Amino acid sequence: MRPGVIIGAEGRRRLVAGAAGMARILAPTLGPKPRTVLVGPVISVREPEVLDHGATIARRVYELGDRTENLGAMLVRHVALRMFERVGDGTATAAVLAAHLLAEADRLLAAGLPAREIGDGVRRAGGQAAAALAGAAWQLGTRAGLAAFVAGILPEPGPAAIVAEVVDSLPEDGAILIEDSAAAETSHEYVDGMRWDGGWLPPF
Repeated sequence: MRPGVIIGAEGRRRLVAGAAGMARILAPTLGPKPRTVLVGPVISVREPEVLDHGATIARRVYELGDRTENLGAMLVRHVALRMFERVGDGTATAAVLAAHLLAEADRLLAAGLPAREIGDGVRRAGGQAAAALAGAAWQLGTRAGLAAFVAGILPEPGPAAIVAEVVDSLPEDGAILIEDSAAAETSHEYVDGMRWDGGWLPPF
């Protein structure tokens, strides 16, 4: 075996370990009430960051100490960021599922199952999962239906009604931005067109 080339079970084991490590980093951000992850700075003069956004955390992870484990971690990182680019969310879910799939594939390979059959099985299972999700989805055609759906997510009726009203009033290409506020009550604002927080000209 050439230096730096790892094949067989040992290589798979380290890839799976790196994938699991990346999934553990992102897993605390799962769910509607995520926990935070403390990320140390690359440049020592900067302060550590306390983050609860999976995509941001994934971007902060540059490299693991072990080069082979780092390959597995970067593979899961790529899956997570691709998910974020496509749908805007789901980075932690994608990372946890990808790491679990790799671990199960490693177990099946060790048991003697051909890699091609494992890949075919994953593709078939993905199609079945997508079909099941499509069958469970339901259209929010009316404001009342949307309000009922949002009310199931938000425990307070006030914010649920505001979200339903905002979504119902937006055009198809509209966007919603939700921001934290120090105010005691929930409010909303409609902005027509585009708006920048800063100017285009350099300060000098």
